[in-house]
Amino acid sequence: MMNVLNDARDDEKKLVVYWSNGVIIEGFMDTISETSTCELEEDDPNYLEYYMGIMEISDIIELSEGATFKGEIGDLIELSVLNEPIRIEEKGKGIIWQKQR
Repeated sequence: MMNVLNDARDDEKKLVVYWSNGVIIEGFMDTISETSTCELEEDDPNYLEYYMGIMEISDIIELSEGATFKGEIGDLIELSVLNEPIRIEEKGKGIIWQKQR
């Protein structure tokens, strides 16, 4: 997923991102970086180092009833293993990444 997001950032592609809870947003990739679950100590078994992409929201296409999403247009949202979508499309061109089942 991160390679696809990095390519989208480099090419300034408009993305449509789908989550399993019914949230669908559009936006542009802003930043790719390495991060961690910093609130945990490195020796904690739940400690995780991972890559994340930051996307700027340009449109909120769908919010299913009961979906927990607090973002607004112009906000930044993290895409990562901790907030992994089920599908990413390049607007007008189709699926560029899909979660493996």
